[in-house]
Amino acid sequence: MNIFLIIFIILLILGILAGVIMFIDCHRLVVREYNVSSPKLKKDLDIILLTDLHSKSLGRDNSKLVEKIDSIKPDLILVAGDMYTAAFNDKGTVAIKLFKEISSRYPIYYSNGNHEQKTKLLCEEFNDVYEGYLSKIKEMGINHLTNESTYLADDNIRIFGLELPFLYYRKRGRKMPGVTGITDCIGTCDDNAFNLMIAHNPLYFDDYADWGADLVLSGHVHGGLMRLPYLGGVLSPNYRFFPKYSGGRYEKDGSVMVLSCGLGTHHIPARINNPAELSLIHLKTEVI
Repeated sequence: MNIFLIIFIILLILGILAGVIMFIDCHRLVVREYNVSSPKLKKDLDIILLTDLHSKSLGRDNSKLVEKIDSIKPDLILVAGDMYTAAFNDKGTVAIKLFKEISSRYPIYYSNGNHEQKTKLLCEEFNDVYEGYLSKIKEMGINHLTNESTYLADDNIRIFGLELPFLYYRKRGRKMPGVTGITDCIGTCDDNAFNLMIAHNPLYFDDYADWGADLVLSGHVHGGLMRLPYLGGVLSPNYRFFPKYSGGRYEKDGSVMVLSCGLGTHHIPARINNPAELSLIHLKTEVI
């Protein structure tokens, strides 16, 4: 048999296999669990992290997602943004339906991603989608944090919602915010509390840790689109191969970042060996 024909057949089989895996992973939902401990905490808590839904429905009206959340019965739900996409035909309806379903049962704290931020900055271009969306989620009692914090006295947790200036999402010519840049946005950390930062972009974890975050919850990278054993995510949203942060648990000087692989897709509608992730964080008062 001609060698080129053999190569073609092998590539065709691999392409079909990748397509099947991609189709399955784009509709599959997994729960990944992470443990974080600190003596600053007053009690143990289970937190769910939602991020990067991008108006995806996992089951009819996100029934799969709701069932998973209800089976866990978390103490808190934290949202790290990009629940809808900055597109002219996206009004955030899918995310609003999801929040209507779960907001009456669980306290929710929400910080923007770059897509919410984009529709806010370009409000006329996007026909005030952001203002309408924000109004609806606030009516449900969702706590929206934009460069501000709230203190949970019963748990001794201060939750910060960080929204860095949009320039920090540039694909080129980007700089690091540093501790000063973060402080300019949200002030200083609380020395007496467990500082939990919701920060959509994980790229600046070193700066978040230096600022004083005990726990950072992030998204944005979508798990690197495709994940390879031992190598992790393949491609970041700024089109960098094998990004430093793509998904999982990271540590620096006592600070922990949980980076979710997210729930949906954007730009490149692919997830290979990278199913939608519902992140469950177990906060523990004792060292595990």
